Amino acid sequence: MIAACAVLLAAAVACNKEKTGASGIEASLAGVWENEDIDSDIMKLKLNADGTGEILYRGFEMLRQDCSMRWRTADGRISMEILGFSDSIMEEMAYSLDGNGNLHLTFEENGLNIDYTFSKADGKWEYGVTNILAGDWETDDSYDKFYLEVEEIEYMGYSVTSKSVYVDPDGTQHCCKFGQDYEAKPIYNLYEMTTTESFHISLSNPVWEGNRLKVTFEDSESKTATLRTLKPMDRWPYKTYDELFDVQEKSKRVNYIQHTTR
Repeated sequence: MIAACAVLLAAAVACNKEKTGASGIEASLAGVWENEDIDSDIMKLKLNADGTGEILYRGFEMLRQDCSMRWRTADGRISMEILGFSDSIMEEMAYSLDGNGNLHLTFEENGLNIDYTFSKADGKWEYGVTNILAGDWETDDSYDKFYLEVEEIEYMGYSVTSKSVYVDPDGTQHCCKFGQDYEAKPIYNLYEMTTTESFHISLSNPVWEGNRLKVTFEDSESKTATLRTLKPMDRWPYKTYDELFDVQEKSKRVNYIQHTTR
């Protein structure tokens, strides 16, 4: 995925903010566009009429990453600000529509023009923004209270798994792994693998409502699904993943020594 995405990202051109801000939106570009070239790193684009959108990258094997973005057009060029990382990434390239209704995106690299060709898709978008749940959260609804800390998934990494801390309704803190479905579906998995009492919770279809997220929670044991509301926490008062992991590893070593010296 690094090699695939680096081609696009290495061609990033810093956009003039005044020019980008003054540019408009070409209505004919709004919609979902699909690239069927198996060698291309960009699989799909979702260009909303309000200037927001998403971009789906192809990675290793089944690995996909979907990123949110903002886009504008001016003078035959499209600028895209790829969001969701520590620093946003600016892309600018030429665009055109051919007689068959295909969208062509062209940028220059080392004096060569590289062309992406997209066809209009059916409008469905079944993917999930990779880092939408990164951050510190607490529930804000009538159900039992819990807290969740999720580290940002590293862009262009070999995995879609992140570290997280889950504080259950009883106040127990768990160091967990947090990952997204490999096809970048809007399904995120929270699971603990460091204790014998392992658990798995899936969080699906997160949707923004202001600064809150509506998320469906499903417990793998009870098989019950509930719609929950998450709100950002101002300060994380619990232990970090590394602190919890160290405590559990020390406990394992003590138990092992006690068992072997009996």
